[in-house]
Amino acid sequence: RWVTDSENSHNQCLSKNNKSGHQGIYITKANTWRACISINKKLVTKTFKKLEDAILWRNEMVKIHYPTRPP
Repeated sequence: RWVTDSENSHNQCLSKNNKSGHQGIYITKANTWRACISINKKLVTKTFKKLEDAILWRNEMVKIHYPTRPP
């Protein structure tokens, strides 16, 4: 099947250096968690004190903007 590069990049596995265990969520130098998602080729980020909040926010954004993609 033919897919775009953007769609194909969703199939990448997590890096071994990933600290959160989730795609698009990483820890900052200030020990807060930043969740990122690309929407219409624009990067949207939000910072959280708790990892759980960052995971919930990013999963909600995935459900809204990419309904056919798993979180």
